[in-house]
Formats: sequence, structure tokens, C-alpha cells
Amino acid sequence: MIRYATLMIALLCSYIVTAQNEGIGYLHSVKLEVDESIRSSSEYVKNFDGYTGNKGSYSKEIYDESEVNSILINIAHSIELNSAIGSVKYLPAQRSPNVKKALGKIGKSVLNEGVLEQKATFHTFDYFPSDGLKKSSKTKYEAYYEVKVKVKSGGVASDMIVMGKVKKKGFLRYNIDVTVIAKDQNNKSLWKKKGTCIDFSEQVKGNVGKRYYKIESVRKLSLETIENSVLIAVEQLLKTE
Repeated sequence: MIRYATLMIALLCSYIVTAQNEGIGYLHSVKLEVDESIRSSSEYVKNFDGYTGNKGSYSKEIYDESEVNSILINIAHSIELNSAIGSVKYLPAQRSPNVKKALGKIGKSVLNEGVLEQKATFHTFDYFPSDGLKKSSKTKYEAYYEVKVKVKSGGVASDMIVMGKVKKKGFLRYNIDVTVIAKDQNNKSLWKKKGTCIDFSEQVKGNVGKRYYKIESVRKLSLETIENSVLIAVEQLLKTE
């Protein structure tokens, strides 16, 4: 009798959890890569908890826990607004860097339109969640989301100076590749969207070209510009049919 009662309670709890998560999605993995050559640097030391207040040698800027969670909240909200799902929860920032992500920091050649144009090294930002579907699906949701973002450089140029005067302003060009994958608990694909964004004028002052967005008098992308551009790119992709 006790075993029967225990079993009934377990089944009831399972039913309640399942019912509560109906119409709810779960963002379990986000991978953000940025071309190393266009990342900004800072002399202030920063880690998962934020700026330490100390100075050191200049190093590339990173996102801390609160900044990562801010990006995750906005991505989850974009999925909510542009899908049939009721709401989207997300796995928060992770303190321990993922080993698989570290492997993504190795430099590799970039093939554009069949021509080997340059050798680019992409940095994969730490602290973003990267749980696999097998682990995430232990809690039942209606859909599970994986997002991959790659910020690519289209070239950087310094000011053209003639006779001591700036003849032509320097610039930075970039675009962003985005992939969003939705699956069910059984690893079956629900939908997948993939595309490249070249228009960030909603938040970033610049000009739209054929393949890249161009910002004048800038040679590095700030963390704020990267975040704003990434969120625009994700939202634009999700709005596509």
C-alpha cells in the first residue's frame, strides 16, 4: 500500500511538472563567436563576477555574468515574440568555461565565395550556457532551443591621411551569421532558421552594404555594439518565414 501511494505521488508530481511546462520553451545553449581581430581591449581586469577594480596589461574584453544573462533574456524574449510558444525559459550564465567552446578559439581559414580570402581567428565567449539536449530534456518542455552566432569581419581600414589631413575616414565592416534550432524532447527537429544579417542601423550608426555593415572611424567593436548587433540579428532571423 505504501509503495502504491509512493508511486501515485511520483506520477502526480510528474504530471504537474509536465502540465506546468506546456507551452513553455527552454533555451539551453548559446554559442557566441567573434572575429578576434575586431574585438576591443581594456586594461581593467574582468571575470565572471564583473570588473575586479584592478588594472593589468591590455586584454580583450569579455562579458560577465550579468551581461551574459541580459543577452540570454533578450534572445529568449525574441523567441517568445516570434514563435507559437507561450514563454521561453533559459539556462543562465555558467561560471565554468566549457571545454568544447575552448576548442572553437583555434584560428581557421575563411572561405568566402570559393576564394580563400583571409585567415580568421574566432573567439568563443565564455559563460554562455552549453548544455546538450540530453541533459536539458530531463525536464520536459514543449521545445528546446540552441542558438549559434558568429560575428565576422569584412575588413578594417585606417584613416587615409594626405598632407596631414584626413582624406578618407577609416572604417570597420562586419556581418553576423545566426542559426536557431528548435527540437522536441526526443531530439526531433521542429524547425531551423539560418541566415546572415547586414543591417544594424536600428542601434548602430553606419551604412548597409551588399555583404557587410560599415561603421566609420571605428576599428574595433565594443561589447555594447556586439550585444546590440547580435540581438538585432537574432530578431531579424526569427521574423523571417
